[in-house]
Parts: sequence; C-alpha cells; structure tokens
Amino acid sequence: MRKPFITVRLTHGMLGALLVSTCACSGTKWTEVEKDSIRIVTQQEGAVLGYSANSGVRLLAVDGYAFKDLNRNGLLDPYEDWRLTPEERAVDLAGQLSTEEIAGLMLYSAHQSIPGASKGFGASTYNGKSFDESGAQPSDLSDAQRKFLTEDNVRHVLVTRVQSPEVAARWNNNVQALVEGIGHGILRSLIIPMRRISPSSL
Repeated sequence: MRKPFITVRLTHGMLGALLVSTCACSGTKWTEVEKDSIRIVTQQEGAVLGYSANSGVRLLAVDGYAFKDLNRNGLLDPYEDWRLTPEERAVDLAGQLSTEEIAGLMLYSAHQSIPGASKGFGASTYNGKSFDESGAQPSDLSDAQRKFLTEDNVRHVLVTRVQSPEVAARWNNNVQALVEGIGHGILRSLIIPMRRISPSSL
C-alpha cells in the first residue's frame, strides 16, 4: 500500500539536517519541516502542529489535513482533531483517561534542578549514578523525573534551578519527547517560581 506522504532527507551539511515532507496524494494541504529533531507541520487554513521526531508520534492524513496520532491507535480521535472546539476535545480526552492518569494531572513534582545536584538538596541520579559520575548531559532527564512522568503521570513540573537557558530548552524538549510518546500524549506544563531562579541562569 502506498504511503500517504513521502519524506526527503537532506545531508547534515544542508541547513542543519533539515527534513521536508510533502504529501504524495492530490489535495494535500500541509507541509512538514524538521530541524533539531522538532517537526513543524504547516497547513493551509489549518492548525500549525509541532512534535518531536523522537517521540514515536505519527501523522494521520484526513481530508487533506494532518493530525497527530497522539495515542498511536491509527485513528483520528476527537481530542486529536484540531477542527473541534477545545470543549469537545477536552470531553473526549477526559473520557479516555484512567483514574491514575487523572490523579497524576492534579499533582506537582518536587522541586527540580536542571541538572540535578550530585549531593545535598536536590540530589538526583542518572541511571543509578550521581550526575558527576554518570556521564549524562545536563539536559538529560534524571531517574526521578522519568519515574514521575511515566509511572506517576505527573505533568506539572516545578523547576527551581537551571544551568543555562540552552540547557533548559534542551531538557524541555527531552521531557516533551518522552511524554508525547506515552499514554495519550499529554504534554507537561513547566512552572518556574521566578523568585527562586538566579538571574545568572536566565
């Protein structure tokens, strides 16, 4: 069966690993561009979509438009249909969530440092080791972060310290790639109490 769209990959030397996708069928109303593992879908008179190339999310082509298959069931669920109202989408999503998922959406994480400290307050582990011993990148997710995102369904993350804006952005992308690819693809919200962030971190 012919795929609904084709993908053209350019070399890393051409515009920083740019990827462009276009629909092979007639009547397409969208194009896709990838840069730094983030894919952006632009549509004619439609929603602009963004998703991580590392999340496992795929697109659904319906009526010439693109939609994210967030729960990876191969069908366009109402909550994935940007043509519907926010209320209609929310009602559909709420009806699909388990009690555990709903409970997780009502919780906040403990205070998070990016990266986690190797000892003392905010100490974290990466693959069972302290940050200094693990060889992890500052933007990698700690063991505790992976646990509360995947097992506890927490989506509200309190961040109190970041190494730099660049590290914060890369960490954010890593978090979104993880949660976008599990469950119903619900992204996390980031809460930063500004009184606790050093100006030198911003």
